[in-house]
Amino acid sequence: MRALMEGGDADAAATAIFDSLEASADIQASPYVLGMLAQYRAGAHHMLCRFEPALVSYERGIAILRDQCTGVMDEIAQMDAHRMMVLLYLGRIGELGDVAFRLLRECAERPNPYVEGFARGVLGNHVYLAQDQVDAAHEQLELYRRHAPKRFEAHFFNCASKQTELLRYRGEVEAAWQQNQVDSAIVEKFPFFRVPFVKAEFYRSRAANALALAARSRDPAPLLKIARAAAKQSFRVPLPMSDAYGHLTLASAAALEGGRDVAVSELRRTVAIFERLAMASDLAACRRRLAVLLGGDEGRAQQKLADDWMAEQHVLRPDRFTDMIAPGFDRQP
Repeated sequence: MRALMEGGDADAAATAIFDSLEASADIQASPYVLGMLAQYRAGAHHMLCRFEPALVSYERGIAILRDQCTGVMDEIAQMDAHRMMVLLYLGRIGELGDVAFRLLRECAERPNPYVEGFARGVLGNHVYLAQDQVDAAHEQLELYRRHAPKRFEAHFFNCASKQTELLRYRGEVEAAWQQNQVDSAIVEKFPFFRVPFVKAEFYRSRAANALALAARSRDPAPLLKIARAAAKQSFRVPLPMSDAYGHLTLASAAALEGGRDVAVSELRRTVAIFERLAMASDLAACRRRLAVLLGGDEGRAQQKLADDWMAEQHVLRPDRFTDMIAPGFDRQP
């Protein structure tokens, strides 16, 4: 927990503990403990934005439990759900759909509301929206909000965030902002709001919804002020992902005010971080924004990189997908 909250020295200490435990003969003799240790290590990687190592650790833990243990279906399902969320951050949309549908089938046979909630959230976000199946996405998120276990704060926040993303995808930016305001008042009272990873996503959502509405507003100044305040809060969160969210917010706000040079500078920082973290969907959306601002050969190169990823992941409406992930940037009627 200290590693998730503090990073730095606490992260190094946690890694040393994991390494020491894994080397223990007693741990090596217990496949169950070894598998759960892989899950804990994966969770630390996940919450500290090390998504590719997290994926490896989740897959290792699942393999150990599946191949060497019995009576561990719930543990495997939970780990698989968390692995799926890592795939979401990595932008591996094709794999996301396969995992989410499989988990829903498994939950139909063996109810697990915790796992089912994450599967519906993924389907209602990147999977169905990549296919431009807006009604199907809406249905999944409605089921998510209605049936997710109430005692899990993470599910309420995850569902709330995904619902405003769907509204941005549909262009219903005023509804997205209003929904964000209602749900944020609840989320800020949750104990888990203290977790840096949660704060990063919370401030990103606030900024994104404010920027989306600012792009349609006759007087965007109050909303841009809110977005910049959220960016300031993002920079206080000790995670590289949160830094990227902050720079993305400042880029969009600058572009909406006609500050092209500032927007380009901030977007370059954003792209560099998302590239380092392998956050492919965020990276592609930001490259599309940067391409428009740059123009010329460099702009075309950025556009091609983004378009290649969109085509590979079968994203049917890159414009809407970009508006969802990186809203704002240009004024809209």
